[in-house]
Formats: sequence, C-alpha cells, structure tokens
Amino acid sequence: ILMKLAKSVGLPAEPVQQLLSKAQGKTPNFWAIFDAEAHSASKRLYVFDIKSNSVERYLVAHGSGSDKDHNGYADKFSNENGSLCTSLGVYRCSEPKACSNHGNEMLLVGLDSTNSRARSRAVVFHRATYVSDSYVKKNGNCGRSSGCPAVDDAVCDKLIGQLKNGSFLNIWKK
Repeated sequence: ILMKLAKSVGLPAEPVQQLLSKAQGKTPNFWAIFDAEAHSASKRLYVFDIKSNSVERYLVAHGSGSDKDHNGYADKFSNENGSLCTSLGVYRCSEPKACSNHGNEMLLVGLDSTNSRARSRAVVFHRATYVSDSYVKKNGNCGRSSGCPAVDDAVCDKLIGQLKNGSFLNIWKK
C-alpha cells in the first residue's frame, strides 16, 4: 500500500524502500517522507495513512546550514554537531515532549549513519512560525531551522499525534 500511495503522488520507489528496510517488519498506520529535493515553498512532507489509503502534503523547513544562500533549496546535509544542517536518512518517530521553545515536539531517532547523531544534535520534529502558507506567500520560501524538520503550527500537533511512538520518517534527496 505504501509503495502504491507514493507512486500516486509521483515519489520514486527508493525513499519507500529505505523506509521499509529500516522498519524491519513494523507496520505503523502512518509513514512520512520529506522530499529534500523540492523547494521549501512546496508541500514536500508527505504523510501516508495506510488505514485510509490516503496521502496528505505539508510545508516543512530544512536547516539553515543546508541552505546557506536561503534560496529555498537544501543542498548541503550533515550529521555533525553545530552544522545547522538537515540530516538525510530514516528516523524512527519517538515520544512527544513539551518544550519551552516549540510547545509540543517529537523526538527523532536516526537509523542511518547519516543521521545517527539526531539525539545529541537535538534534532526534533517541531512547529515554527516560519513555516506557513502566509510566510511562504510573503517571503517566497519557508524560513530555516537549526537542522530540524519544522512544520506549520496549525498542523504540528496533528502530525505528532499521527507519527509518534513508532512511525518512520525518511528525509530523502536523490
């Protein structure tokens, strides 16, 4: 079902295969792919609902270190502390927690060598005021995070509710 849904929205098989290989037989209801190839003004976070056989798309920010010239394209990725870059790879979505900066956020566990420092780098899934349709309309792209996948405040709690405690997210680029 996941492969069929991804194909229906034009995503290639590779990011889905990567998700499934890291899931090791687990079958959560929700899966997510962040297409880091796409411009930040596009709805490039795909959330797949296996039960309802549907896909929703959302705006998502990448790290400022991944887009030094702030043109909306992530072109550098790193797993290094202090890089402010987004890290490519598959993450297990972990528990939500309260945060003074972001309200609710969701911890992420990096499952690849390219994102294995997610916890030590404090890479989390969180809300941001610089990720919204109105921000994009005014600025031409989303703002940038410190390396985290950041989403619109209006949908953050919904997405955390869907993905928390065992779903998988692939931050992917060709």
